[in-house]
Formats: sequence, C-alpha cells, structure tokens
Amino acid sequence: MLIPKPEIFGNYLLKGFNSIILPKPISFFPQTLSAWLLIVGISLLFIGFLGWLGYRWHKNAYRRKAISLLRSVSEEEATALVPHLLRKVAAETCLGNPVSALNGIEWISFLNRSTKQALFTPRIQQHLQVVSFQPPCGWQDEKELNTLLVDSASKWIKIHHKVECKIR
Repeated sequence: MLIPKPEIFGNYLLKGFNSIILPKPISFFPQTLSAWLLIVGISLLFIGFLGWLGYRWHKNAYRRKAISLLRSVSEEEATALVPHLLRKVAAETCLGNPVSALNGIEWISFLNRSTKQALFTPRIQQHLQVVSFQPPCGWQDEKELNTLLVDSASKWIKIHHKVECKIR
C-alpha cells in the first residue's frame, strides 16, 4: 500500500514561493581595457625579468666553470691551479685588454681593485707569488696558506667585477 504524497511537502509557510533566479556567473577574464593593459604590462615585466636572469646566468658561466674546477680537484691541485684560473677569469673580465702583461704588484692590485674589499692580504699575495713561480715542493707543506689562497681565489671568482686594466 502506497502512501499518497501531500500537495505541500516540507515547510507549509513557503507555499507559493518561486525558486531563486541566479545571476550569470562572473567571468574570470577582465572586462576593461585598463585591466588588460595591466595584465600585459605585468606579463612583459615578468618575461623581461626571466630574460635578464637567463642573460646573467649565461654571462656568469665562466665563473661557475672555474669554481667547479677548483672544487673538483684535491686541495694541492686546486692550489696549483689558482694562478692559471685567476688569469683565465681575469682575461674573461677584461676583454681586449692584455691581463697577461700584469705581474707582481700590478697583478695583485688589479685583483684587489676588482672587488669591494681586498681579498688578497699581503700574506696571501706572497703565497700566490710562490705558487705561481716555484715547484710544488716549495709550497706543498703550507696547508693553511694553501687553503686561504684557494678560498680567496674562489671568493674573488664569485664576486669580482669589471675594472679597467691599467698597464704601465
């Protein structure tokens, strides 16, 4: 036996109410020209920023390569590589200028001028000269100085900036 449905089911006070007519959904696309211009402007700035990051990354590839070379070899080999790597990186920095002609005080002065703070103290300067011109038996036992030299060279490679190469 089926129970008949009543004419009004639910709340009796709502008899005669019609259902709500919903408005059109709000569009996610902007409707005004100024909003479109703002979106295009922000998009262009973002693309420009990404391009600038890519340019910087590409421009600093020589730094990453030199630092990875220093990190991939032993401490003694890294110490022996420092003079050559510093010259190579400096040659990248001063295109067209004969960095190879710099030596002694001029070379160290160039290295210290190309950073905001002098990384090559007199002690490290002297050790760099020793490593540059003496066989490994002359500097191999100086573990502390070797570490300081490699650390200073790594830091210089990371933070140096272009300066004018002055040759007398």
